[in-house]
Amino acid sequence: MQDWQQTLRVLWLVQFLTTLAMNLGLTFVPFYLAEDPVLRVESDSARAVYTGLILAGPFFTTIVFTPLWGWVADRTGPKQQVVRACLGLGLTQLLMAVAQSADQMVIIRMVQGMISGVLAACLGLIAVVTPNSHQGRAIAVLQSATPAGQIFGPLLGGVLAVTMGFRFTYALLGGVILITGLLCWLLLRQKGFVPKVSPNPFVGLWGAARRALKQPLLRQAFGILVLGQFAFTVAQAVLAIYAGKLIAAWVAESGAVPAWWNTGVGFTAMVMTLTGTASVLSSAWWGWLHDARVPFLTPIGATLMAVSMLVLVFWPPWWVVLLSRLGTGAGIAPTSTLQYAIISGGADPAERSQSLGLATALTHLGNLIGFVLGGILAAWWAEAGNFAVAAGCYVLIGIATLQLEIRLRQAKPASARSSEDANLPTARQERIAVVGSK
Repeated sequence: MQDWQQTLRVLWLVQFLTTLAMNLGLTFVPFYLAEDPVLRVESDSARAVYTGLILAGPFFTTIVFTPLWGWVADRTGPKQQVVRACLGLGLTQLLMAVAQSADQMVIIRMVQGMISGVLAACLGLIAVVTPNSHQGRAIAVLQSATPAGQIFGPLLGGVLAVTMGFRFTYALLGGVILITGLLCWLLLRQKGFVPKVSPNPFVGLWGAARRALKQPLLRQAFGILVLGQFAFTVAQAVLAIYAGKLIAAWVAESGAVPAWWNTGVGFTAMVMTLTGTASVLSSAWWGWLHDARVPFLTPIGATLMAVSMLVLVFWPPWWVVLLSRLGTGAGIAPTSTLQYAIISGGADPAERSQSLGLATALTHLGNLIGFVLGGILAAWWAEAGNFAVAAGCYVLIGIATLQLEIRLRQAKPASARSSEDANLPTARQERIAVVGSK
C-alpha cells in the first residue's frame, strides 16, 4: 500500500469519527439542558435561547480562526493541523461532559470553533500527499466519511444518551477523538509538503470583499448564499425541541406505549438520520441532472426546501414530519450550486481562492446569525415560527435564483452556457460544502 493510500484510510476514519461525534452530541443539546440535573434549564424560552447560542458558539470564532489556521498550515504543514483539530475537538467534547452550566456550554463551543476544524485540515493534507492523478478519487473517498457520520451519529447518540446518559456520551466521544488525534500524530505522513510564506489571509479576504461589492452579480450571489445558510440554521436551531414537543404531544393524545422511538431523543434521532440519508441518496440524482445540463436546479431545490419547511409550521402528525425531513435532505444539495458557480466564474482566476474563502466566511456568518436568532425567535413565538421564517427565505431564494439564471442564460449564447454549466459544482460537492459549513 502506498503512503498516500494509508493516509487516506486514516483520514477517512478521522473524518467519520469527528462528524459522528459532532452530529451525535449537538443533536441532543436541548434534552441535555432540560434533563441533566446540574444544567437543568427548565424554562422553554431559556432553553431555546441557550440551544441557539450553543449551536452558534463555534461560528463566533471560526470566522477568524479558519483562515488563520490555513495560514499556519502553509508554514508548519497540514499534518499538524489535523492533529491540532482532533485534539481540540476531543478536549472540548470532554469539557462538555463536565460542564456545570449552560453558560459554560456556550463558552466551550466558542473554544471549539477556535481550535477544531477537522474537515479543512484533512482536505489540506490529502491534497499534499496524493499524486495529481489520484486526487479526485482521494477527495471523493474522504468526503464520503461526512455523510456516513451524519447518518450514524444521531442513531448512535440516541441509543447512548438513553442507555448511558448525556455526560457519559460526551466523555466517550471526547476520549475516542483524543486517541484518534494521537494516532494521527503517529501514523500520518506529509511527504511532498513544502513550507511557504503565504500572505495575510485577512487582507486577502478584505480585498475579495471590497472587489465583490463592486460587482452587482457577485453581491447578489453572496447575499443569496448568506440567506440560504440563515434559512437552514434558523430552522435547525429548534428542530430537536420541536421534535420532542411534537412526539410527546402525540404520545399523550394517542395513549401509545412508550418506546425508544417515540421519546424526544429517539424521535429526534430518527428525524436527523432520515435527513442525512435522503441527502446522501439524492446527491447522485442531482449530480446526474447536473451532468445532463438540466436548468434551474437551484430554484427547484429552494422550492423543495420551502415546502418542506412550511409543512412543519402546522404541527403535523409525526409521520408527516419524517416526510418533510426527507424533502429537506433531498433539497439541500442544489440550493447553493448557482451561487458558487457565479462566485467562482465571476472572480479573476488569480483571486478565485480568495473569493471562495470569502464565500466560506459568509456561510459561517449565515450560520451564526441563524442559530442565534433561531433561539431568540423561538423563545418569542414558539418553534413553528422559525420554520415559517425559513420557508419564506427559501421562497425568496427560489425567486431570486430563478430570475438570476434566466438573466444569465439570456445574456449568453448556448456555447457559453454549456461551458459555464461544465464548471458548476456537482451536487455531491455542493452538499459537502453546505454540510461542512454547519
